[in-house]
Order: sequence, then structure tokens, then C-alpha cells
Amino acid sequence: MSRIASSLKIGLTLTLVISVVSACTWVKPTEAGAQVVVAEVAHIAHCKRISTLTTSVKHTIGSMQRNAEKVHQELLTLGRNEAAIRGGDTIVARGPVQEGSMTFNVYQCGK
Repeated sequence: MSRIASSLKIGLTLTLVISVVSACTWVKPTEAGAQVVVAEVAHIAHCKRISTLTTSVKHTIGSMQRNAEKVHQELLTLGRNEAAIRGGDTIVARGPVQEGSMTFNVYQCGK
């Protein structure tokens, strides 16, 4: 195999691997986390604020940016999972995703 063909094969293989890896969702909801609601500020007037938490995930792989929606979904899942551990049933984002991180207020709205 020529040097060019070998380099091309390696390049294509790396591209495929990066594409597959960037399409994966690494964060899975826990059973309790799946019960936590993601709400807007307007919907938590009757709720008790428990705490604030910040979640983080890798938003780049090497020099490539991961899919912004996947990063956002993973941050929400981590927030929901952590809120459940803290006794919350609702989270509200305090702002947008920044550099693979997102901050939430945790509330207890039910019961």
C-alpha cells in the first residue's frame, strides 16, 4: 500500500471514529433523575428552592466541537440526576450553556 493510500485510510478511519463518538450520548438518566422536571422561572412560584448546582461535560473532542444539542441534553440529564440526589423534583437553568457547563437552581415543588 502506498504512503498516500495508507495516510488516507488512517484519516478516514479517524474521521469515522470521531463522527461515531460525537454522536453518542454519554450521560444516562437515573431512575430518580428521570422524574425531575425541567421548568421555567414562571412555573416555580410555589416551590421551595433547595440549592444551586453546576454540571459540566466535554464540549470538544480534540479541536472539534461536539453537537451543541447533545451537550445541552447531557447537561440537563446531569442536572436532573443531581437534583434528585439533593431531594429536588424541579430544576431551572440560570443561564445558557457556557463552555460545556450549565448552572441550575434546584427546587422542591411537589408534596
